[in-house]
Amino acid sequence: MIIIYIAVLGGLLNTVAMNPCTDSSTQQLGSIRQRHVGYQLAKGEDAICDVYLKKGWYFTDKFILASTKERCGTVRNWYRKDKNSLPDKPNEPKDIVLCRNGRKSDCDKTVTVKGIKCADNNYVFQLIPASACIEAYCLEPLQDNGQGPDITNLKLSINVEVKRLGNGDNELQLYCDFKPSTNTNYYYTVAWAISQSSISTHELHRSQRVKYLNQNDFRSNTMMTENHLKTPRYFGLGVTIICSITASNLPASTESVPVISPEKFLGIRALNSQTHVHITNQIGADIFYELTIPFGCNEGFEEDNVCFLDATLFIPQTISSNCNKPDIIQSNSETNSCGLRFYRHDVGTPKKLHIQPKFPTTNVHLSQPMTLILTTTEIDAHPLFNNYAVDTIQVTVSTEQIVLNNKVCHAVCDPHMLTFDGLAYENQNFGTFDLYIHTDYNQKIQIETKSCSNNGNTPTCVCGVAVQAGGDVFVLNACDNGLLDVRFVQCGDRILQNKVNEISPNKYRVTLPSGTYVDIHIYGALMNVFVYPSVADFKKTSGLCGLFDGTTINDRLNRPGSNHPDPNKSWMVNAADNLFDEDVSLQPWADHYRFCTCDEQTPSPTNTVTCDAETKKTCNAIPIFTDRCVDMRRKRRDANGRYQPTDEGDFHKTVQLAFVSNFRNTFIERKKREIKVYTEETARRDCMQLLNTIAFQKCSNVSGLNFTATIKHCILDALITGTMDWTMLHLETIKSLCVQQVIIQKLPPKEDLFGITVIINGTSYTNISDEDIDLPFNVITEKTLEEIRRVACLNECSGFGKCFNGSCVCKKGRIGEDCSLDATRPPQMKGIPDGGVCDLQERACRKTSVFADNLIFDNLVKCRIEPQEINSINELLPKGNYQVAGVRQTYMEVSCPFAQSDERTVNDEADIDDIVARVYNISLSNDGVNFSEDDSLIVYDSACVICRRVEGFIECRKENGYCVTNGKCYALGDIFGSYVCGETGEGPAAWQPGFEDFTKSLVAKNFTQSPFA
Repeated sequence: MIIIYIAVLGGLLNTVAMNPCTDSSTQQLGSIRQRHVGYQLAKGEDAICDVYLKKGWYFTDKFILASTKERCGTVRNWYRKDKNSLPDKPNEPKDIVLCRNGRKSDCDKTVTVKGIKCADNNYVFQLIPASACIEAYCLEPLQDNGQGPDITNLKLSINVEVKRLGNGDNELQLYCDFKPSTNTNYYYTVAWAISQSSISTHELHRSQRVKYLNQNDFRSNTMMTENHLKTPRYFGLGVTIICSITASNLPASTESVPVISPEKFLGIRALNSQTHVHITNQIGADIFYELTIPFGCNEGFEEDNVCFLDATLFIPQTISSNCNKPDIIQSNSETNSCGLRFYRHDVGTPKKLHIQPKFPTTNVHLSQPMTLILTTTEIDAHPLFNNYAVDTIQVTVSTEQIVLNNKVCHAVCDPHMLTFDGLAYENQNFGTFDLYIHTDYNQKIQIETKSCSNNGNTPTCVCGVAVQAGGDVFVLNACDNGLLDVRFVQCGDRILQNKVNEISPNKYRVTLPSGTYVDIHIYGALMNVFVYPSVADFKKTSGLCGLFDGTTINDRLNRPGSNHPDPNKSWMVNAADNLFDEDVSLQPWADHYRFCTCDEQTPSPTNTVTCDAETKKTCNAIPIFTDRCVDMRRKRRDANGRYQPTDEGDFHKTVQLAFVSNFRNTFIERKKREIKVYTEETARRDCMQLLNTIAFQKCSNVSGLNFTATIKHCILDALITGTMDWTMLHLETIKSLCVQQVIIQKLPPKEDLFGITVIINGTSYTNISDEDIDLPFNVITEKTLEEIRRVACLNECSGFGKCFNGSCVCKKGRIGEDCSLDATRPPQMKGIPDGGVCDLQERACRKTSVFADNLIFDNLVKCRIEPQEINSINELLPKGNYQVAGVRQTYMEVSCPFAQSDERTVNDEADIDDIVARVYNISLSNDGVNFSEDDSLIVYDSACVICRRVEGFIECRKENGYCVTNGKCYALGDIFGSYVCGETGEGPAAWQPGFEDFTKSLVAKNFTQSPFA
């Protein structure tokens, strides 16, 4: 045995002495690529078979016999049974036991071969032929010093797609994409993690090691889905992620240093470089947002009009009902909502959200920090996106409106003009003028002037005001007959519908979208007009109010394109631009001047949104005349072309009256006025004697107020007229200017200043609500306002009372805010508008306005109505009388609704009558006992009825070819209940009983077209 052993050993040494690592007889093992572990044969490619392999030593390049049972390009593969069986000492052979991965087990047969580690760290193996086909030796890459392959040249990117699953749900799938290096066959692991400041903080998912066969296969094996953002810990959207890739030569060998992708944000992100934004006055801010990933839609609903993602803008601090604090508004988005709307094609595209301040009513310089939150609404097609809150943006809102202090444009008395910048001048011209025009916003104010008296001579006074914004025009007009005509000439945009307020019985306010507002004080047929500017008006105005820019040198410029020697007349309007004309052509309000605010009454975002044209708050103002904001050009008609009356628009078209009083010659003789010849000195003395009331004295002490121009106007009127008749109007001007300026300049209550910085004379004051801070002595407060209001009674109580705590205490028999009404007298009838007629083709005629003097609404004005019916033979049939409560419209107009008990219901049992018209005799009372004279209203249908007044009597007749019942016209073939309007031979049309019998008679007459078509 020993001898034999020595002989074998000697033979082996002789063989080793040949050194297969360097011997030229060592062969190169073929089919290296197909021997890679994991290699998959292509279609039609032959498997490797080593049954024909010759016994001998073989080079395997940078590869070694495989250590895993995973197959290569053969059917039964041979691999090392022991992963650690490779020789570790250079040039020393070592036995290596190989296993065959066979049909019955992964090691159904073994064989021993030899291996040598060469000096260059490569290996050679002494192999023997395989026992059968199809068997072959598999290889794996040689590991270098326990390190994985070098993949630092890979460029990674994260791509996201939405896939619809088999159950119909949408799922986000995220892929870590790259282009592998050529001639590599590595195993890759993909890891997904949350990243904060480029540091991985939480691993979300890690794939198994897989080879890169193709992109689709690699994606399906290494992707992360939205479920990994939900479990086991919920992250959802709004996170930044990275993917990293490592590679190894073998499924279980050492992995490479990881290559990391750029960060990918999942959700909606703000693109602004700073998270704190400052907005002030008209200087807003653009905040850009980007949707970085796609979202899913319901199957079959992929179009933009049904598939979108809405993100609502939520501002927790906003309180729109508090007019002492600024708010934030958003310029109108494409959805007319707060926030943004994203479509699927918007991924990666910045979308702009423009915000700007919404000004408080006070002009005090305020600075308030606020937070903007953008939150998605629910999207059923992809719940992952529901209620996702985008990172917040901090906004500081600063409203510096000091430039508006003591600024007003007015036309008062006869009329004395004042520009925004304080230039006083006169305008003794007749006509219609552009008082105020905004050069950017589509808004303007016009005034109409006429003789202050009925003699047609100077001086002139303002008798009408028209206020326009976009497609809306609101008019107050007393120019025709002294009656106050209140209406919306047009109301196409309805911007002004809720912007008309009654400040007192004779004072109205209209607020324009820019925050500019106009106060109209009415004294009979005379109006004083005050226009208070907003920040949006600065350097943006023209007209008689001048260019509001802080200097008077350019306030008397002509209208552009006019070279008229009188600047006043250059601002007269032509017929086509006259806002008092209902046919005036208007441009609608531009959408980019609409702004949205979300509902602040909820603690979390909602879809409740208010979008309008306002940039300044209006609070505690109850809108009036809203029912008169109707586009009369859009009348509702039925299939037969008949006007369908509704309550909307049921008011008069004109204030023309037909009433003639039986007491017209009875009047109270006025006390003759004393005409004086005034000098400037005596006029000043008498003016100041009347003006120098306690209210005047207190107003004179308010910082910044200056009444020099008003005093000059009083002196001028005295010099011209020789009387002090205008002095009380000048005093009302002073009080109005004073109270209004104090209101807008006073410091808000302390409870409204929490968290707000107030800037006074350049000094910032914080925590005014918490601390007892010494403020400058000239700061206007609520106390200042109350002191003035206590002594500023309207019209000095008209001489019939005393002012006490801001209210008139009237003498016995007098009533009203200024004691101007006589409580002992009934109303004095002026008449019913539209000449006392109401056409059912134009309106519903379910009520009517009545004009009168001495209407005392404190006692609830009563309307006594005596209805009468007129039949086809012109007989007047009384129907009793009743009283209803009148509805106040203005100080001289009351609306009287009619009882509808006489209206007949149209059904199969409905009966017909021959009533062609109705007459309502109406009188008014302040106490329900003493009534005024009455006036009459004729209600008829002009489609077939003609009515007229003849010497105090009313005549109505029906035209042939129509039937009438219940005062309404029906054409031939029209049906009422079971009756049909039909012909009666040579006579007029009449109602025919029996619908079926009438149809048969029509057929017998060979009608080729149905009369009911």
